[in-house]
Formats: sequence, structure tokens, C-alpha cells
Amino acid sequence: MQNSYIYILSNSTRSMLYIGVISNLKTRITEHKNKMGSTFTRNII
Repeated sequence: MQNSYIYILSNSTRSMLYIGVISNLKTRITEHKNKMGSTFTRNII
């Protein structure tokens, strides 16, 4: 059985939350930091 993770990210002013579900959390966080996420996350994080 594969592990799944629910994660919550916020923008710098903490005025918006992004909630995601992923199986490889480390890779996904790196993608967000490198602005490789969805259009929505590229604009808020």
C-alpha cells in the first residue's frame, strides 16, 4: 500500500491556503518552491 500525504501551504501573508494530496511529499514541496506547481500555486506561494 502506498502512503499518501495531505499538505497545507500558505502564502507569505497567510491570507490564502492551498491544500493538496500527494504520495511523494518531498518531491511535491520542491516543485512548489521551484514554481513547478499548478498555475494557482505559482501565483500564491
